[in-house]
Amino acid sequence: LLQFSDDENAPLAGVISRTMADQHWPGADPLGAQIEVEYVPRPVTVVGVVGDTRQTGLSQSHQPLLFLSQMQSPRRYFRILARGAQDPVQLAGAVRQAAARIDPSLPLTQVRSLGQVVDDFLLPQRSLTESLGALSLGALLLAAVGIYGLMAFFVSQRVREIGIRMALGARRLDVMTMILRRVGRLTAAGVVIGMAGAFALTRFMGSFLQGVEAADPLSFAAIAALLATVAVVSGLIPAGRASRIDPLTALRQE
Repeated sequence: LLQFSDDENAPLAGVISRTMADQHWPGADPLGAQIEVEYVPRPVTVVGVVGDTRQTGLSQSHQPLLFLSQMQSPRRYFRILARGAQDPVQLAGAVRQAAARIDPSLPLTQVRSLGQVVDDFLLPQRSLTESLGALSLGALLLAAVGIYGLMAFFVSQRVREIGIRMALGARRLDVMTMILRRVGRLTAAGVVIGMAGAFALTRFMGSFLQGVEAADPLSFAAIAALLATVAVVSGLIPAGRASRIDPLTALRQE
């Protein structure tokens, strides 16, 4: 890899990413090969291959990258990563002192912990995810209220029928089973339609998901189970109320 001897007088040496190696030397060893780069005046000899990293965002695909020595291709600014066992704030002071010993006029700005860098890097995705999570929770609450209202209306429209059933010997368990069966049919239809719509949106949502496939079966199953649970719980209240209807009172209602 790059060494301290790779200064301005030595042949240009560079380290490339795995994507760049696969693109330009598929199935071959790129070590020792020379490449020409637009902003570098001389050919660069490949001395190493490193893993891919995302430079602009998690949603971006891996790009071919070339890493050059600061001594051979100087830039106006660069970043230094330091690892230590102590608190990052205390480590920052030690890094400043070390930089001052090397060159007191060397400006050292934007000293941050790696956690802060990652948080800033992920801020757009995190903000969007939190917004989508809040909207999803609101939609779940609306769905629960809607299911409860629908079931309450369904019970109110069948009060007389329920009274007749109970007068003829139907038990409370039978009435609750009838109501919950209706809830189950409506829930199954809603889950199927919702999953189909969610699957259709996976291409849009895929760019915001990391570490999980957009059409992940486990995620779809968990969401379906959650919606089914919400629907059953929402239907239990009107079902329990229907099972406590007085048959004589129900039969007197029009």
